[in-house]
Amino acid sequence: MKHRLAAIAALSTLLVSSAAAAEWTVRPAPTDYGGLPAAAITNDAGDTLYLWPRHGPDIYQIFAEVHLGDGPAFADVMPSYRIDDGEPVDTERIREAGEAESALWGHVGDKVAFWRAWSSEEDVIRRTDPFGAWLNGDTLQLTYRAANGETATTSFPLDGLDEAVAEATGVKVP
Repeated sequence: MKHRLAAIAALSTLLVSSAAAAEWTVRPAPTDYGGLPAAAITNDAGDTLYLWPRHGPDIYQIFAEVHLGDGPAFADVMPSYRIDDGEPVDTERIREAGEAESALWGHVGDKVAFWRAWSSEEDVIRRTDPFGAWLNGDTLQLTYRAANGETATTSFPLDGLDEAVAEATGVKVP
């Protein structure tokens, strides 16, 4: 009987943990452009990652925006990220490329950082695009310099992103 109760307790814990796992949803984007939907996920640390569209004539764009929870704040330095064990992506280079075209493709504040994650003349995200790593990967790990000078990281699961980003941004994800 004790073994049966222990097994039931273990199973209950597993089911509660699975139910509490972070999932991608579609909700309003936290942007100045009003009314935009975003694919979003909040991790166990309370940090939220949003992916929202900014499309124009002949261009489709998706921006990534991270809102830090109760943990440390960002220093005045753009973060970097990596998908699984891939090469780190320096979002400072994305910001600089935008500046070179008189466009805002990246910014960091105390608790919010954003950058352009994808752009194309077509409304299709191909799994072979650089953004394809987001769709094919398991985890996005964001590394940043915290306001206290230390290096900090936060991670977001990517499972389910493909469906949420297609719904929120209106682009096709084959």
